[in-house]
Amino acid sequence: MRKILLILITGMLIIGLVGCNNPQAEVTSKPSDYFPVGINNMWDYLGEGNEYASFIREMPFVKNNQAQTYVDNGGTVVAEVFQVDDRAITRVFFAGEKYEQENMLESGFNSNDQTVILKSPLEKGTVWKNNNETREIVAIDARVMTPAGDFSDCLQIKITNPDSTSIVYEYYAAGVGMVKREFIDGDFSVTSTLQDYNLVSGQ
Repeated sequence: MRKILLILITGMLIIGLVGCNNPQAEVTSKPSDYFPVGINNMWDYLGEGNEYASFIREMPFVKNNQAQTYVDNGGTVVAEVFQVDDRAITRVFFAGEKYEQENMLESGFNSNDQTVILKSPLEKGTVWKNNNETREIVAIDARVMTPAGDFSDCLQIKITNPDSTSIVYEYYAAGVGMVKREFIDGDFSVTSTLQDYNLVSGQ
């Protein structure tokens, strides 16, 4: 049961990965601008409010328009596969307790997810649904201060669920990825904030 909870917490805290340091946000930006794809890209997040809110995301495998990542929050390791294009960022695979890395982009995998992380048009008011959750772009000019730097003109995504009173906000910077995630339920909050990252270009 504890492992299942760890996987669920990890999924909530990390879904949506990556994007906000563009000094001039434009409506013509594409979802792929906010999810940098490159072999050995890495994002390190500092967590507050929950022992599993800190995590490191690595991207060891890339093929065509798909990227495979591993997320380690100290309690479990989650493997994910994302499909990246100019229309949307979609998570097409998700599995916990993946402690050994395997290139599923080469060996093959059965898609078990269709969670849309970002969707065009990247404009304030854009709304889409994933199963029981609703995502909405509530700002395209948010400013986020993190240990990794100050990011302006970020996308702010609001995530709600009709069966929960909680609200989740994700902030994405162009060319960087997700820079912050906030889980808020009344006076209780959990945050994951970018504290370091390394992006490999040209792949």
